[in-house]
Amino acid sequence: MIKDIKSNEINNNIILELQQQDFFKISYEKAKKNLERIQNNWEKNSDRINLFLNKIFKKEFTLDLTCIIVPPSLNTGTSIENNQIVWGHVNGVNDNNYDLVYLVHESLHSYFEKNDLTHTIIENIADIELAKFLNKTNSYEGHPDLKPMHIKILPFWNLYLNKGKTEIERENKINNISYDIKDFEKYRIKMSSMNIDEFVEFLLNTK
Repeated sequence: MIKDIKSNEINNNIILELQQQDFFKISYEKAKKNLERIQNNWEKNSDRINLFLNKIFKKEFTLDLTCIIVPPSLNTGTSIENNQIVWGHVNGVNDNNYDLVYLVHESLHSYFEKNDLTHTIIENIADIELAKFLNKTNSYEGHPDLKPMHIKILPFWNLYLNKGKTEIERENKINNISYDIKDFEKYRIKMSSMNIDEFVEFLLNTK
């Protein structure tokens, strides 16, 4: 069986048949409970998350999205066309912040153009900085294939957020990353005065 949640070529008769099956009805009820749990959690935290994102973006912005919540057991999170995302993961059942972080992650795919650089920035914003903000920890789960890009842009990202030398050194030690901070200090004023769009443009034009 081929799984393609973006496909529009689905036979409606098959959908109607599925809706009559017991496993579908069970999954539907689990999705409804998951939606209620996530919705309540989001409403409690949305104001501070939005303030956090505005601070990171350094500009006003709006995301108009539809989030399709599925049962946690499906362990899926993806951005699909027309400003829609699909989300449901078992880790969120025991950690409400996990849902919040990755809802933001998938949502940001609708803001940025799709490439490795912007995906890395999305991980920086959501998986790292937002997770740190919510959990007060430095834990990070990301795509291993994006690690080289993370290392490449990290000196600029730290300056974009205007992190001090002591904070940079502490976080680099935790993440087992090393670079000479003095080599990049000349960029601090320029980086810290940019908004997120200007920052992406700068990185795209930096060899």
